[in-house]
Amino acid sequence: MEAAATKKNKRADIPGESVFEAIYDSAGCPLVILSVDGRFISGNSAALRLFGCGSLKKFTGFSFYDLSPKKQADGTLSSDAADKFIAHALKNGECKFEWLHKKIKGGKFFANVMLNRMKAGPADVLVAAIVDITEKKSATAKLEAVNEQLLKSNHSLQRMALVDSHTGLFNHRYMAQTVESEFFRAKRITRPLAALMLDIDYFKSINDVYGHKYGDMILKEFAEVLQGEVRKYDVVARFGGEEFVIILPGATRKTAFSLAQRILDKLAVYYFGWSEQKIKIKVSIGAASYPEDDVSKGMALIDLADDIMMKAKEDGGNRVYSALEAEDRPSIIKDASRKTVNIKDLQSTIQKLSKRSSQGLVEAIFAFAKTIKFKDLYTGEHVEETVHYATMITSAMKLSSREKEDIRQAAILHDLGKVGISGNLLKKKGPLSAAEFDEIKRHPQIGADILKGVHGLSAVVPLILHHHEWWNGKGYPTGMKGNDIPLGSRIIAVADVYQSLISKRSYSRVYSPTAALGKIKKAAGSQFDPKIVKIFERLIKKTWEKR
Repeated sequence: MEAAATKKNKRADIPGESVFEAIYDSAGCPLVILSVDGRFISGNSAALRLFGCGSLKKFTGFSFYDLSPKKQADGTLSSDAADKFIAHALKNGECKFEWLHKKIKGGKFFANVMLNRMKAGPADVLVAAIVDITEKKSATAKLEAVNEQLLKSNHSLQRMALVDSHTGLFNHRYMAQTVESEFFRAKRITRPLAALMLDIDYFKSINDVYGHKYGDMILKEFAEVLQGEVRKYDVVARFGGEEFVIILPGATRKTAFSLAQRILDKLAVYYFGWSEQKIKIKVSIGAASYPEDDVSKGMALIDLADDIMMKAKEDGGNRVYSALEAEDRPSIIKDASRKTVNIKDLQSTIQKLSKRSSQGLVEAIFAFAKTIKFKDLYTGEHVEETVHYATMITSAMKLSSREKEDIRQAAILHDLGKVGISGNLLKKKGPLSAAEFDEIKRHPQIGADILKGVHGLSAVVPLILHHHEWWNGKGYPTGMKGNDIPLGSRIIAVADVYQSLISKRSYSRVYSPTAALGKIKKAAGSQFDPKIVKIFERLIKKTWEKR
């Protein structure tokens, strides 16, 4: 009796089916009961709302397959994937997976699905708990997109930190890191390493004369030229301003020097700038190499190349020096790690800084001289050849380095005064009238007046003023004659007239080199210094023989 009473009381404690149905229907989580073939047997209110169905009767007319798109997000067929998950749940009692469902009235949503196998009398059924994760997945996707963008931005920022934004070349920071790692590798595996330091001659004056926008374009174009001349694994970097560095792994001094010379040859025929305003540029290059040059670390190699480059610039620029060509240079940096400075080195450094400080004005004048080319194309090109012939004569006469440089500079600037002559007159076709010729004859005085008082060019002014004087005193502007005419003026006179005779000019015929030399020889003793004419004849004939 007691046992029967106890059993009765326990049964009274177990909720009835109506209670379970109420719990099932009011559960916040969407619950669906499926047959083993995936048909919907039942669904609670949350499930009906999730799938957008108004009645249970209608809902049970669908299956798990019906409310799934043809393919899942990963491209697999929904029917194949559903078969696999249902089979797994029936075999193992449960299966959890992510699923892309579609709603009855259209639209899709992502869900986490938990299938559980249960008994309904003798038959097995599946109860699916379905949790909508669309918003969460969307937020995750957005977060991943943001993270990906941040990663790209970080890569971009890292690149920006190592690349010169103006030229697209590597910057000083990257160059400094690279040369140290390459130097370490060169020492470890016993292979050479070379570096070139390149500095555009008179670049400050390009900015001053043509403007910074034009100068910026020249830098970009120059960077492209350098990249076109190096190997794939060489490193081209902008050192700063108009200075550039090329790091050459595995290169000897000879290889570096050869590359530098190839760059100079390319620049000799390359025009920079816009179609209506093109210029040529000249570059001073210093080449240093390990182990041929005694340096103890990477930046010491760069500093040595810079030191050598400055020697090349001081000797006139537009050339390449290695330690062999510049062995008489002040050796400011032999070892970047040393802690004391020799007094002579300090004096050399001060002298170098002094030269650099006055270089700006001189550079501006030389660049200004190049602007004549835009008034008179013949004059611009003629000057370069005149410098070549004048330099050839001074070398043959074994003049001092100072005299050679003064004459070279005077040859560059000898037609500077034409900036004060009308462009129309300079370009006039046909003979000049007496008045027009008198106007042209003013250019030596104009050039001298421009340069008077410029520190560093005082020795050049007389050579420019008198380069149209005649040996017999019938020249201009002062009628000076014989040895009273400065030697440099006499040399430039021969180089100037010869180059004029073989060039196409608007107001005169073109002579063959042989005929032009004949006219020069005929004027020896009247217009030209006879000794200089003889030297020039010997030199020019040698150049003909080499052709």
